[in-house]
Amino acid sequence: MRQITALVPALETLHRVLAIRRRRPAVFAGHEFAHTRIVWRHAGLVLPAALCYSCGRMSWVTIIWSMIAAVSATLATIYLLIWFRERRSWAYLCFFVLAVGVIGMAASEFAAMHAKSPTEYGAAVRWGHFANGLMAVGALGFVHFYFGTGKGWLLGAALGLRLLAVVMNFCTGLNLHIGSIQSL
Repeated sequence: MRQITALVPALETLHRVLAIRRRRPAVFAGHEFAHTRIVWRHAGLVLPAALCYSCGRMSWVTIIWSMIAAVSATLATIYLLIWFRERRSWAYLCFFVLAVGVIGMAASEFAAMHAKSPTEYGAAVRWGHFANGLMAVGALGFVHFYFGTGKGWLLGAALGLRLLAVVMNFCTGLNLHIGSIQSL
């Protein structure tokens, strides 16, 4: 916690510098940046871009999930490029799949945080299971190919069961673990 509070003065200074460059007054209240509502439009959906719905400010949880997704996207890109150069090393491709799964998990957690209805929350959790499946495939494959450990039949059984869980997640009720959501 000390490291996060130590960053606050640096972030305040950065925000003031950026505000001066834009010729706008710097606003900093309660350790949250004040932003205008930026909207991201994709496939008919209108989503707020990392903003709190009630006050229009970015929360620390949003910043952390965004940082996790950004680091994962960077690592995914790096490992995919490495795999393109070394196609025989499947560990790099598995790490790419793992990083993409982490990006999907961050997106589903972010969508669940900002869900306005039980239906939206259920859809976010359902797609979170798919991202979790990608993470499991990537992690198991990376350990198997990079370290050369484990039995092939055990890897196949684990991947098969995870695939079965992902398929059942989309075929049963709301999702695999939740039958219904009454309210948020």
